[in-house]
Formats: sequence, structure tokens, C-alpha cells
Amino acid sequence: MNEQEIIKERERVRRPVHPGEIIRVDYFYNSGKSLEEFSKDIGIKQERLIKIMEGEKNLKLKDSYKLAEAFNTTVELWEGLQKEYSSHKETEYLLSSPNNAKHLMESINQLKKGELVEQRTS
Repeated sequence: MNEQEIIKERERVRRPVHPGEIIRVDYFYNSGKSLEEFSKDIGIKQERLIKIMEGEKNLKLKDSYKLAEAFNTTVELWEGLQKEYSSHKETEYLLSSPNNAKHLMESINQLKKGELVEQRTS
């Protein structure tokens, strides 16, 4: 993969939002409550909730359960949003330099070759 291909791949990858942004924009701003009231209603400490809404902390499983109950959603929704965001950040890091991207693509190509060999023999 050359540098131009790496750049194209980086641009192709869509950027998911941190679950905290969804909490802040879709739930907190629309609640009409103070941060203290909002955090008590959800059951997440105010300091932690602030860090989550600022994207500085990731959701833990217990947070996902509390959010699902508070917002009448599912744990899987919150876990999926966090996983998607975290995976994107990791991919972004791996593609952040040509050297990282080169090693990533070599690993992917080796994996593909291994899968192709397994498919042919099975």
C-alpha cells in the first residue's frame, strides 16, 4: 500500500461519535435538568459523567446498563456505540503513520492468504 492509498483509506473510514456526545446532545441538553439531577437520575457519578460526555472516558459495562435503564434503550446499543468508537480510534491510530499502516496491511494480507489456503483445502 503506497502513501496515497493510505490517505484514501484514512478518508474512507467514517468517524463515529463517542457515546458521551450522544448522551450530552440527545439526552442531557433535552432533559432540562441540571447536571447534578441528570447524573443522579442515571446513577452515574457527576464527575464520571462529565468525563464521558467530554469523550475523555469510555463507557464501562455498568454504565451501559444504567444508560439503558434510564433512557429505555438497550445495553447492546451503548456497548455497540462504544465498541464502534474505540475500534475507529484504534484504526485511526494504526493508519496515522505510513509505517503503522504498512505493518497493518502486511498483517491483513497474511491473514487473507491464510484464509484463502484454508478455503482451498476444506
